[in-house]
Amino acid sequence: MRLVFAALSALLLAPAAHAFNNATDFPYEATVGSDNVIVRSGPGGRYYPTGRLSSGDRVIVHRHDPGGWFMVSPPQGSFSWIPAEGVQVAGTTGTITATSVAVRVGSRFDETDQDVVSRQLSKDETVEVIGRGQDKTGKPLLKIAPPRLEYRWVSGGVLTPVSRQKPNQPITKSRSTTGNRQVRRTTTQTPRNAGKTSGSEITYESTPINKPAYQALEDLDKTFGQIAGGPPAGWSFKKLETDYRQLMESTRIPGFRTLIRRRLAAINRYRQRQLTLKEIQALAESTDRRDAAIRQAGLQVTRKANPQPTIPNRSKSTTQPQPTPQPT
Repeated sequence: MRLVFAALSALLLAPAAHAFNNATDFPYEATVGSDNVIVRSGPGGRYYPTGRLSSGDRVIVHRHDPGGWFMVSPPQGSFSWIPAEGVQVAGTTGTITATSVAVRVGSRFDETDQDVVSRQLSKDETVEVIGRGQDKTGKPLLKIAPPRLEYRWVSGGVLTPVSRQKPNQPITKSRSTTGNRQVRRTTTQTPRNAGKTSGSEITYESTPINKPAYQALEDLDKTFGQIAGGPPAGWSFKKLETDYRQLMESTRIPGFRTLIRRRLAAINRYRQRQLTLKEIQALAESTDRRDAAIRQAGLQVTRKANPQPTIPNRSKSTTQPQPTPQPT
């Protein structure tokens, strides 16, 4: 009897189990159901953001990770960094010449975020070069399109598999960098609990606009304009720079730090311009003094070369003329 009950239970539960495990048919295409969805460099909020998705965008999901984070193909606009050393570049194609090269995930919010290493490239592998940059120490980097087997992560709570959408939902073009590649099953290993993320574990992450922070930035920009509009000799950016840095440290909006870094870079440019103008003014004053000294020296030389004639003294003699002796 127990065997019969077990068999019947298995038959009854099989369809439900099959439907539940459909999500493990990786990869699959999913639609983003919210605006301002953050794409991250790893499966968690501690990983820096790399981009943003809008409602209706599509992504290719390759795996479900713990915490409700879904591993996806890098969305359109994603990029990575590799060291320029050890890569031979011909046009837009880079060929790895080193034994191994680390690929670092790039961020559209802040290009100084380069800490996450996604994978290693081996000798003779090729990449698409789309730009250049440098790391925090000034070493040259190549900006590349994300190579094969590189991924990003999105909170799964905002994704809906395309196969589960209602028939009347509009079709939106996929924004994944997979291009026209066919979506197929992959041999990528998944965690034991892949596809079994409960509703309570699904994370929802978006980036609402922080109006006070942007208002503070706008106020500082107005002050910047007032200072820059005055005479260069009176420019003083010390307090403004301090205010910008305090705002940067107090805000955690993705990409906001980049906005402030651009302002700080502009302050440095204005300071350099002010210094250059001071040097030009000092040089002009020095040149004027030198020219005046040269003119003065020239006058002295001219006077020595052309002395003025001496005018003889024609004053009357005090002695009376003697009469001319006459012959006798």
